[in-house]
Amino acid sequence: MSFADFGVRSFVPDSQVGEFASHLRQGKVMASRCRDCGHVAFPPRSGCTNCGSAAFEWIAIDEVGRLVTYTRVEYGPAGFEAELPYVLAIARFPLGVTVFGQLSRELAQTQPHVGMPVKLAARLLANNRASYHFVQP
Repeated sequence: MSFADFGVRSFVPDSQVGEFASHLRQGKVMASRCRDCGHVAFPPRSGCTNCGSAAFEWIAIDEVGRLVTYTRVEYGPAGFEAELPYVLAIARFPLGVTVFGQLSRELAQTQPHVGMPVKLAARLLANNRASYHFVQP
């Protein structure tokens, strides 16, 4: 018995977070695309949420997306005190993914608005950590 035998539908138990972070350190924001059905997922998945396949490939999200919504955070959770205030947003990309993330400080200081164009950019943090945020195209 393994995790693949659990529940109504089998899921792949592996995570791709390590490789995802490696791509971010190289300056690339990546999604996963199922080789069997073509479904694109962000954050990347090891198993397809559409057909359950474990066959996937990495693809870059390097296109211009559009802001769907945003909110300014004045009181953040523990660990985010130095970031305050910041803007969280959701953007949709032509690749077919909807991404949740932070607006860059520069972009947050403009007048964010629904429909504005954004791109994803890798972001290096303290302690060799990596993340991403939305920037102006």
